[in-house]
Amino acid sequence: MLARETDRRPHDYWNHALLESLRARMNQATNVYERMYFMFELAQESLNANELEQSVELFEEFFKLQQKHDPNYSKADLADLQMNLAVARLRQGEQANCIAHHNPASCLFPIANEGVHANPEGARLAMELLEMVLKEKPEDLQARWLLTVAAMAKGGPPSDEARQWLLPEDLFASDYD
Repeated sequence: MLARETDRRPHDYWNHALLESLRARMNQATNVYERMYFMFELAQESLNANELEQSVELFEEFFKLQQKHDPNYSKADLADLQMNLAVARLRQGEQANCIAHHNPASCLFPIANEGVHANPEGARLAMELLEMVLKEKPEDLQARWLLTVAAMAKGGPPSDEARQWLLPEDLFASDYD
């Protein structure tokens, strides 16, 4: 009974409950900017709810609409959008590889040897997006961390230009080996 009476909107971890409502609001939007607002919210909540395909599709559609209708979108906001899309892509790669190619090394960090993704597409796409983020925000430690994880998952470094943003390997050395 309490669950039915609880207002789910203020709870960050009830994302699935929000998806239907946000989709309806997006579809009922009266102008492109209102639609974009709800599209971004729906993409973010889809990511939080682990609905990765939907999240990627919505973030990419939002990006296209943003370029068409708001070309003055700030570079910082664009970097945030790219960061969200990179997280979704990296998670897609993680799920595809850890489920389809699971082995004892799949869950170990740092990612190496048998833990490297057999299908590196998600990691590769995430790396491309993270490189764009880091060109605008080179000091962004979250983007640097994710770029490093994506490079490990892919089994190889990013572009020559992006190597400068990888975190040093000695940060991942165990004190107990």
